[in-house]
Amino acid sequence: MINSPSFDERKYGEEIRAKYGDETVNKSNHKFKKMETFQLAFKTGDPAGELAQKAVDDPRFTVIYDQKQPGTAAFLRDAIQIYTQR
Repeated sequence: MINSPSFDERKYGEEIRAKYGDETVNKSNHKFKKMETFQLAFKTGDPAGELAQKAVDDPRFTVIYDQKQPGTAAFLRDAIQIYTQR
């Protein structure tokens, strides 16, 4: 099973938009894309990399990432430090 906003949109888009509204669905998709980006960035091991820097603009996901993969919060911390020094 593919776990992405575009998959949900193709299969359930009409239903979820009718039930929750476009704004709610769009916000959810945006948040999910950020989480997905950060997971890919973590795999590179480079907190200064483009993907990591793209993902650090919403640090509310720090706890989620650390729960799924130990060390992710520290990676995020490093990426944020690099980001704020630019």
